[in-house]
Amino acid sequence: MKTLLLSIALLVSSYSPDEGMQIVKTDQGYRFEDQGVPVLFYQTKMKASDKGTHARANYCHPVYGLDGEVLTQDFPPSDHPHHRGIFWGWHRMLIGETAVGDMWTCQDFTWDVHDVQLLDKRTLQSKVYWKSPLWKNGQVPIAEETVTIRVHKVKNDARAIDFTIAIQALEKELRIGGSDDAKGYGGFSTRLLLPSDIAMNDAKSSVIPQKTAVPAGDWMNFTGTFGTEASGYAIFVHPGNPGGQRTWLLRSKKSMQNAVFPGRVPVPVSTEKPLVLKYRVVIHKDADLDTLFKEYVGTVR
Repeated sequence: MKTLLLSIALLVSSYSPDEGMQIVKTDQGYRFEDQGVPVLFYQTKMKASDKGTHARANYCHPVYGLDGEVLTQDFPPSDHPHHRGIFWGWHRMLIGETAVGDMWTCQDFTWDVHDVQLLDKRTLQSKVYWKSPLWKNGQVPIAEETVTIRVHKVKNDARAIDFTIAIQALEKELRIGGSDDAKGYGGFSTRLLLPSDIAMNDAKSSVIPQKTAVPAGDWMNFTGTFGTEASGYAIFVHPGNPGGQRTWLLRSKKSMQNAVFPGRVPVPVSTEKPLVLKYRVVIHKDADLDTLFKEYVGTVR
């Protein structure tokens, strides 16, 4: 009996939450895998459309469901060619009153991913310079972004993917903001391959998309037949993020889903202390999202 207990103890102590996880480098970026099966791809090299437009980097596509189905779109063929998988960006970037590119629509903007480190078998951290031909001919970076992506193992038919985005200005008087209209969209987003039976809800009730952003809670859930059976895709906004009341720009077809930050009015980005934004994506099959959100808040500070 003692020998059996010792064997069990050794087995438990040798288990690692990274077991079966790996991050594979390619000429375009990094592919996260679990047991050899792809989970998502992080694009580090600038990638343009077939027409050579809307070049971008520093985003995730494809992102896969629990059954291996592709959940996201890149360069949608019939609308919004600037949309791309899981991405984050802002329409307005200002240094003082000077506009310095539009990273949402991939206009007059370059992501220079200049350093990538694999922190462990499931965690990647990259350093990204923001550059624009509208500022010092694109030779001097406007800001440095530190992106940390962490992929968790599937547990109870749910996989969590964490994103931490830290932005520090390299030029004084930098501000970032959403679209300069009533929608005010900008920030963390996903371009999903939306099924015809898509439905949306937060912690309290179902949510109906509106033309402008709708107030809702710290998480939003999207359910439907993404592959051959019903599943869900949730976005958690960490309650420690700046911005106060959460608003969401939602669409039931041909568009992205956006956790709006900061909205229409631009906010300053400091040269001394980074602006930190944290999110979790949960890919699941009928998960208890209230419980998972509490776990997220309790473990990610």
